[in-house]
Amino acid sequence: MKEIEIKKYLLQQFPKEDESCDWKNYSNLKNTLCGHKGDDVMSYISGISNMNGGALVIGVKDGTLDITGIQNFGNYNTESAKAKIVEKCKNLPFEGLDIIELKAEDTGAIVWIITIPKHNPKLPVYAHNQAWQRSGDTLIEILEDRLKSILSEIEIPNDWSATIVEDATISDLDPEAIEKAKKEFVKRNPHKKEEIQTWTDQKFLDKAKLTIHRFNPIRKRRIRTLFESLRCKNSMVASKFQF
Repeated sequence: MKEIEIKKYLLQQFPKEDESCDWKNYSNLKNTLCGHKGDDVMSYISGISNMNGGALVIGVKDGTLDITGIQNFGNYNTESAKAKIVEKCKNLPFEGLDIIELKAEDTGAIVWIITIPKHNPKLPVYAHNQAWQRSGDTLIEILEDRLKSILSEIEIPNDWSATIVEDATISDLDPEAIEKAKKEFVKRNPHKKEEIQTWTDQKFLDKAKLTIHRFNPIRKRRIRTLFESLRCKNSMVASKFQF
């Protein structure tokens, strides 16, 4: 996509800053991924996770979403940055954490979208030994009421419908459901429209994180269709199919 198309896409998917989303003009990840307490990526991830999860868009102008791009990555790429985030954000769930990189074909500007999972029950997420939260579109140290709310949450038993069936194969899935899921994926990720045409069904399922390479089973749900199973636990990301 061209830069103007990336901005249009971001405006569609992340139209405003609120409890679940923030836009940051972080051009130097070397100093801002893990930098000053209360003003770095780690702090914002803690704050958003301690609400209901969401997304942090990096490389855009705060308030307008104009593309500024990340200029200095330090030694980070999307995978090493994820590892650093898990290391520095105590209690942050790994499942649901992702970093999507968008690069403008015309200007070369690079934007990162960090999808942030909601905290686990009774486990507030910490950054710099401090738990954070969102108050509207503002990052603040976690308030006593919010902390008590998290600590008193009821743990929900494991979802039986998400149990991994070790002997399941791709032949157990409905081909029509896979095609429907692909169409929805393209709607939400137009920059992948051409690339997805080259993917096999297996690769698409890998991208959707529905397969595990170690055993190669498929998360086979008893009643739900594949389309339904592609939904992420994070409520905001679920509507965007950000795999």
